Amino acid sequence: MPVSRATFSIESEVLSRFNRLVPPGVRSKYVETLLEKELAKRDRELDAIADDFMTNPDLQEVREDSALWAEVGLKDGLDD
Repeated sequence: MPVSRATFSIESEVLSRFNRLVPPGVRSKYVETLLEKELAKRDRELDAIADDFMTNPDLQEVREDSALWAEVGLKDGLDD
């Protein structure tokens, strides 16, 4: 998999602790693992919101209105 470099601003004390506690050679993998965990958590949260939208009986009218607008959009003659 291709690798990219990134620059982030991190509080000095936090970065110092990180550098003391996480050995060189594993730091990038450590950060990557933490990012993956957080991104997976956010994906689960968004999936739960979408699931609630699609199944909550109180939102049935909103789903129906959304479907109508989607149909209009398909027939507007505009390309993506």
